[in-house]
Amino acid sequence: MWKSCLKLIIPMLIFGSIGIFVRGISLSTVELVFYRVFIASIFFSLLMLLKKKNPFRCGKRALCLAAVSGVIMGINWLLFFQALRWTTVAAGTMTYYLAPVLVLFAAPFVLGEHLSKKQVITALLAPAGLALIVFSSGESALTVYHHGLGLLCGAGSALFYAMLILCNKKLDNIDNMDRTLIQLLAAALVLSPVLVKNHNFSVVRSNLPMLLILGIVHTGIACYLYFSGLKETPTHLTAVLSYIDPVSAVFFAAAFLGEPISPVQLAGTAVVLVSAYLSGKSQTGAGSPGCDKVDEVN
Repeated sequence: MWKSCLKLIIPMLIFGSIGIFVRGISLSTVELVFYRVFIASIFFSLLMLLKKKNPFRCGKRALCLAAVSGVIMGINWLLFFQALRWTTVAAGTMTYYLAPVLVLFAAPFVLGEHLSKKQVITALLAPAGLALIVFSSGESALTVYHHGLGLLCGAGSALFYAMLILCNKKLDNIDNMDRTLIQLLAAALVLSPVLVKNHNFSVVRSNLPMLLILGIVHTGIACYLYFSGLKETPTHLTAVLSYIDPVSAVFFAAAFLGEPISPVQLAGTAVVLVSAYLSGKSQTGAGSPGCDKVDEVN
């Protein structure tokens, strides 16, 4: 049991540290996302070759939906990474974790699921917790960051993450690894015009070590460990362990980026995570954003 738990805890900590790398790479957000999906798609392609698997044997309909969800994933990452650059990691991450709440509200229309008053009240806790995080940042943080734009990007990333979760519910017959490779390839293809626009490859070379870590470690290795852990760990435990990601993101930002952290912010973080957990649980039985970490590959 401990080995399977470690396979989930380690990738959660890796995902939680992503804000440090997003801030540390001196490329535009579009370039950053492109190189992440490009490097990760090479990693997963090599993995498929070693396993002698063909990820494209899933039918035309599923293949098209997986490709569309890959484009959604690319937009999701663009907005999320920009949020991490324009606002604090805590605010950006917690805004991103509004996605299960959005899925909860969309479920009656998209999935035909009933929404109770209790679920609505639970979901409304999330924006209240987010307000605690943002407005307790202090005046210095408010002047250093573009909180308004950052929160808009965070909300947009949550919206596209919610769309991704809904898409992946329609793709539950495809293996996680196969689906992720198709999504990465689709995202890389859509973002490939970046290569034509960007002629300053010296900047790319100077950032190459961190880009390789972002693509191979944060996306390839972390997801591989996560998928392995999913097969061996009970669903309810997976849901709980998945919240190591956002919690560690807040503490990593405080330790390595010098972002302020206060008791009020911690309280707001707890409120958002409880809301996200209960929203996911009420919809799937024991779900959470982390249960769809394959969608996020954060």
